[in-house]
Amino acid sequence: MVLSYLGIHGINRIVKLIANFLTFPPKLKDNADILDVGVGSGIFTAKIIEEVSSRMPNAFLHYIYVMHLKGMSLQREPQFRPRLSLLSFKG
Repeated sequence: MVLSYLGIHGINRIVKLIANFLTFPPKLKDNADILDVGVGSGIFTAKIIEEVSSRMPNAFLHYIYVMHLKGMSLQREPQFRPRLSLLSFKG
């Protein structure tokens, strides 16, 4: 859905902008830990990992994926909690 809405060029522009914020002064340390919360489909995260890793090969990129089970409302079904995954990637 994001790809069809923004197109690959729009996605790449956003990825470059995010990577620039992370790597240009005042920039993060080369061995920084970077966290992306709520990655959704992951299209931005995958591209950001690729772009930032090429500029900061010693950085650790972590991302959290939160998934609601079958779209159930947490207010109605308190036994269904979002699943939380923390994954890491190093250049």
